[in-house]
Amino acid sequence: MGKTFEASDERGVNKIYRISLKSFDLKDKEGKSIAAQLVWGDDKTKLSLQAKEVLPPNTELTASVRVGFEEFINGSWHQVVTSGKPAIEEKTHTFTTGGAPSEIPLANVVYAYPVVGQSSSSPRKVTRAMCSSRWDKSTLFEKGFDYKMSFLDEEGGQCPRTSTTTRVRID
Repeated sequence: MGKTFEASDERGVNKIYRISLKSFDLKDKEGKSIAAQLVWGDDKTKLSLQAKEVLPPNTELTASVRVGFEEFINGSWHQVVTSGKPAIEEKTHTFTTGGAPSEIPLANVVYAYPVVGQSSSSPRKVTRAMCSSRWDKSTLFEKGFDYKMSFLDEEGGQCPRTSTTTRVRID
């Protein structure tokens, strides 16, 4: 993307062109845009759309990409026009997301309390847990539910000194 290339026109005259991204959108069935940022690969041949929050589970979404062709004329770039219309290519793909993740991968955690690997903590003192991830997790923690934190040993079993779970608040 954005790299120049040469091509000859019908008269054999070499011209300089480039492809430019016009838009890359992700929308739900109602046409509401999903907030996201564009992430280019190192050589600008790959482009990812990184959503600001976890995509809604089991939802039909549509991704649309539009690219245009530009010609370098007299020191500036101009949109190529064919048959009186801008030379634009568009690709649209509709897909359905999977279920919501059952856990937040550690690589997506910015910080957490109790901290990962913390070896001792009192469930009577820890009444609130924190977990900040790289993405908004509003679709993972819905309002109206009672979320609880359990203290587990290294094998995943309930710790003997914590026979009950501790109620936590998810903000």
